[in-house]
Order: sequence, then structure tokens, then C-alpha cells
Amino acid sequence: MRSNIRAFVAIVPPTSLQTRIAKYCDWLGNFGGAIKWVERDNIHITLAFLGDINTTESSAYAKAIERGVASVRDDLPAPQIALQGVGAFPDLARPRSLWVGVDEGTDFLTELKEAIDLPLEDFGYYPERRKYQPHLTLGRVKGRGPEITQLTDKLAEADEKPFGQFTAGNVILFGSELKKEGPIYHPIATIKL
Repeated sequence: MRSNIRAFVAIVPPTSLQTRIAKYCDWLGNFGGAIKWVERDNIHITLAFLGDINTTESSAYAKAIERGVASVRDDLPAPQIALQGVGAFPDLARPRSLWVGVDEGTDFLTELKEAIDLPLEDFGYYPERRKYQPHLTLGRVKGRGPEITQLTDKLAEADEKPFGQFTAGNVILFGSELKKEGPIYHPIATIKL
């Protein structure tokens, strides 16, 4: 039995929005296999990537996350999160990761992330220094060439495309098992917002 598991903290949109986003990825195409699209059920907004954690400590991590959520629950009632626009990190000229943006709810997600980060520091977790930019990852770019230029042209045309909105109901601590065909996510704990 594994003693460590890759873990992250996320908010998952409803299945209807995951399906809409997955259909958009299907519409974009596979560009000769140059893109590894995220599976529909794996589409989420990451709040914290924890890396490898010890499975025996997963309940302690969940309690720390719950403390963070509780510290803002009354001050930050869960708003509508609107998903709009597409883009790439670091940018469309050099895409490595493709994403759907969060238009409404970014302040809420940023404050929630900061509240969760604080108790996780007890486990040696420190957030990235880059400014947090809430998003849903669509896929990873595996190649270069003319097909990627075609893709980024399509993405640029949809930089304001609305995907829908939802009310965040839960924060989930996930374990991620890396497989050849892609990662499999297992919820470890669900914390109500």
C-alpha cells in the first residue's frame, strides 16, 4: 500500500458545466495529438496543490482545510462563480496550459484560497509566489508547430466566451493517482462552504 498520495484542494463545477467545457474542447479538436485534454470529470478550479502527502495524515490535512473554510464561511457567503473566456499560460504566443477563466467570483476564490493556505503551512505547505489566478485547466500542450498556431487563433476568437455560472457548494481535498491514460482523482474529504 502506498504511504504517499499526490493531493490538491479544489472546487468542482456541476456536471452540466463540465460537459459544456468538454464539448468545447471536442469542438477545438485534437490538433494531431498536440493537446492532452483534461477528462470531463476532472475539470475543476484548483485552490491549492499540495504535492505528495502522507496518507496517514490526510484526515489532519482535511481538518486544516476545514478550519480555513470555517474562518471565512460567515464572511464570504458562496457567490455565483461565472466561467468566461479562454486563454493559455504563460500566454497564447507560448501556450503550455490551456484554461477557462473565472469572470465573477475571483475575489471570493482568492480569499478562500488564502484562508485555506494559512492552516496548511503547519504541514510545510507554502503557496506559489505568483498571484493566484482562478481558472479551470482545459488541457496541456505537448507539441509545437502550425497546428498550435491554429489552436491559439481559435482560442483568441473565444477570449470572452461565456460557459455558465454556478454557486460553489463544497471544497474538496482530492488524491490524484497518475496513470498512463491520465490522472484519476479520488475525493478524500468534502468540506461544505
